[in-house]
Amino acid sequence: MQLPSEATAIECVPARAPAGVVITAVDAFLFLMLERVGIRNLEALFGLLIGVMAASFGYMYVDAGVDVADVTRGLLVRSRRRGCRPSKAAVTGWAVD
Repeated sequence: MQLPSEATAIECVPARAPAGVVITAVDAFLFLMLERVGIRNLEALFGLLIGVMAASFGYMYVDAGVDVADVTRGLLVRSRRRGCRPSKAAVTGWAVD
């Protein structure tokens, strides 16, 4: 999966492609090094990255001023507009490229 992503990056953003290749190589070797040092260290790195993502999403959620009542209602109450037929892909949550 890494190679198609790199190929897409090279085609779409040619000026930044060398930096992307270097970053990808460095993080691949970092993961290999952490795996050699110990799985717990690798798990700690992934935990840290997931924590940074959660904090970033939480900050964006608060900064956007989203109405919590509307979000809760949307999560708990299933509804759709009249005359709208959902496709099977939408119902199951597939991402079709």
